[in-house]
Amino acid sequence: MTVDPEVLRLAQQMAKEMVANGAMATVLTGSHLRGEAHAESDVDLIFIGRDEEGRLERRGNHLVSVHWRSAEDLTSDFDNPAVAGGLVPAWRHALVIDDPDGIASQLKRKAESWTWDSISRKCDAWVAEQISTLAEEVHRLVGSLRVGNVLMAAVVRSVLATRLATVIAVHLRLFYDTENRLWDTVDREMGDHWTALQAKALGIGNESFRVTCKASLELYAVAVIRTKHLFNKSQYQVVEHACAIAGHPIQSSSSTVDR
Repeated sequence: MTVDPEVLRLAQQMAKEMVANGAMATVLTGSHLRGEAHAESDVDLIFIGRDEEGRLERRGNHLVSVHWRSAEDLTSDFDNPAVAGGLVPAWRHALVIDDPDGIASQLKRKAESWTWDSISRKCDAWVAEQISTLAEEVHRLVGSLRVGNVLMAAVVRSVLATRLATVIAVHLRLFYDTENRLWDTVDREMGDHWTALQAKALGIGNESFRVTCKASLELYAVAVIRTKHLFNKSQYQVVEHACAIAGHPIQSSSSTVDR
């Protein structure tokens, strides 16, 4: 990989500075490693040593995303379905800047050997929980449209349109080396119908506001149908009703509702 010498110098300089603050390793990730950086791309740096809120800094001509994480929490992230799809390729392509104790290198090796099979059951449970939880947003969107609360409808429409992609990515066991590719990756795997609904739900095109909201509701129903074998009886009752009020009723399956 070829990294902009200015970015590499910046990462090395910050690595030296952060040692005094307890950094045990420094890792560069993101667009500057993928050769996709543009003038406004940030420099993504992970400092291993403690946990604190991430922050942004201006360093010369660059915006720097500073992420402090403990080694323990970084390791546990590999067992988290919500982040694994983006985390694993990020670590596989990461550039270790400073790592005297080999902590970052160990995490990189873990990413290189990691497979979805290691958390398969956890993924299925997470997907079912997320989609059944999103049923509340379906209720809110349907209710908002009925009473003419356009602002709330717009917010909830966007929640469904954005959050469902991550859930489906986990269900399909997809990797995406940047969140910028998440929606495109899911679209490719789900096909033209999903892609068209996703675009409408996000307001891409000339459709009316109501049409975009209905697209978001249908997107939810498609996600339910794709994953309905994962729900337990209680979850299925929730998503079944949500799909019904969304205008996309689904057929009950004895193999699903008896779980």
